[in-house]
Amino acid sequence: MNSKKKDTHQFAFFVSSLTSFLPKQNSANLRISDEKLFHRIIRVLRMDIGETCVLFDEKHNVHFELVGTEGKKQIDGRVIQKQKNKIFSPAITFFLPLLKREHFEIALYSLVELGATVVQPIVTQKTQRKWSKKEYDRSFQIMVAAAEQSKNFSFPELKKPISLDEACKASSDLEEKIFFDPSGKKLVSVIGNYKDKNLILMVGPEGDLTDAEKTLLQKHNFSFCSLTPTVLRSLQAAALSVGIVRSFFST
Repeated sequence: MNSKKKDTHQFAFFVSSLTSFLPKQNSANLRISDEKLFHRIIRVLRMDIGETCVLFDEKHNVHFELVGTEGKKQIDGRVIQKQKNKIFSPAITFFLPLLKREHFEIALYSLVELGATVVQPIVTQKTQRKWSKKEYDRSFQIMVAAAEQSKNFSFPELKKPISLDEACKASSDLEEKIFFDPSGKKLVSVIGNYKDKNLILMVGPEGDLTDAEKTLLQKHNFSFCSLTPTVLRSLQAAALSVGIVRSFFST
């Protein structure tokens, strides 16, 4: 059967544990029983027989052709092509302060779009809220939505929040560490020094870090770099910093 070809956006859908039931060969049949996925593909997107989309999990993505459906949750199709998710280099661990919930979620979405490898939420002295399993689950769904939109199928690992002191102590001396601060050196003037090196990046929270926290970063060998001549909001600085690094170094 030849797939229908349309000059339309190629939609992507996250399927949890997809790798565990993928066929070993291309052109093999694949049956998925998932009510929510059925609703999105058949009821919302209204895919027709012969049309294609991308299915993915944290390890693999497949070009999938719809062959048929049954009931309200069974989807039958054909795997046109299976491949491992592309891992971007260098690896970027982002220390993201626990911002106000809306700002945190916007920043998290951007970090997925732009190719962060790990997102480590950070509790700072100015953090005024707590983290719950409910928020973790919501954050994971935001990451999935960003991965589907951006086609960054190897979306970041989201860790549990820890204090800035714990994060600094756990960081490796093999990684280059950058804190983005208006008082630092211009990133564009020094970015070449970070080629082929894994990175830890961090921005300050609303109201910035305290002087003691900045001293802590310096103690743990963070370089201070500026992104623009203006003062950015945390969520803007997070997106811009990862975007610059990926634009310069991604392979």
